[in-house]
Amino acid sequence: MATLAPVLIEDPSARDVKRFSLLIDPGDAPILAAASAAKADYLVTWDRKHFMRKVPRALSRPKVMTPGAFLQEFGTLLNEGA
Repeated sequence: MATLAPVLIEDPSARDVKRFSLLIDPGDAPILAAASAAKADYLVTWDRKHFMRKVPRALSRPKVMTPGAFLQEFGTLLNEGA
């Protein structure tokens, strides 16, 4: 993870934010829209109330996880590649 550089993207379009606000709390829709537009593999968040609901979890991308779950999965992927 130390070698990964952050990727900056443009803010999501108003159309995308509106589309995602149908799936998640409107205040969190820009985050999900940006992660989707960036084709992020993971969205790591503690916000279980909004991001861990059934609808966002049904999305194929990004995979929404808590920090602990992400670290476990990342560790597994690293061990598989070793």
